[in-house]
Amino acid sequence: MKKKFITIACCSLLCILSLFLTGCTTSENQLYKYGLQICLDMEDMVKNEDIRNFCQDDISDLEPLIANDYDTPIAVYKIGLPTIDETLKILLLDRYEQFENLPEYWKENLEYSANVTTLQMNIAILEDDLTNYNTASNYYLTRQLEGKIVEPQAFLYTFETGTPIMITFQQYNDKILATSTFIASSKLDSLSNVREIFAKYSCTVEKFEI
Repeated sequence: MKKKFITIACCSLLCILSLFLTGCTTSENQLYKYGLQICLDMEDMVKNEDIRNFCQDDISDLEPLIANDYDTPIAVYKIGLPTIDETLKILLLDRYEQFENLPEYWKENLEYSANVTTLQMNIAILEDDLTNYNTASNYYLTRQLEGKIVEPQAFLYTFETGTPIMITFQQYNDKILATSTFIASSKLDSLSNVREIFAKYSCTVEKFEI
């Protein structure tokens, strides 16, 4: 009887703890909704004449990015991000062996820089086959959002006519830092193609039900 009581008490405690943790962390669905609003801001950004003038860009340079359907993605993918070590291998390429021989304080410096945003910007630049990469890299957004996540997460939003948008979420003190970039690739038109491209960056891809 005593053992049964202890078992029930432990199960109850685990349930309470589970509810507590669920209440404290931001769900994937909420991150997806945050991302939808950011996609609309990205649409407004490339259409905004004042921003274009500030960046000294001509409207013709931004034609691949301008569309009216950023509020209705046709598919959304959840991107599984690589570890810091895997990210460093991607960013450093053939210099990774040299990196391993560096002093620890210098390695820590590079490891701090090897975050999801750096990887995201690399993907945006290397996979751009629609625009001038300098133009595309001007048009990104960062947002600080209310909430908490345990580890970095990322979504890729694709559209009928709009350019795909990648949004990463990572914890930044007591806020969630969201960074959005256009991935101006013509090849992100199916799950298999998205997986093939992101596999080059040690990322996994699953379709997110919307």
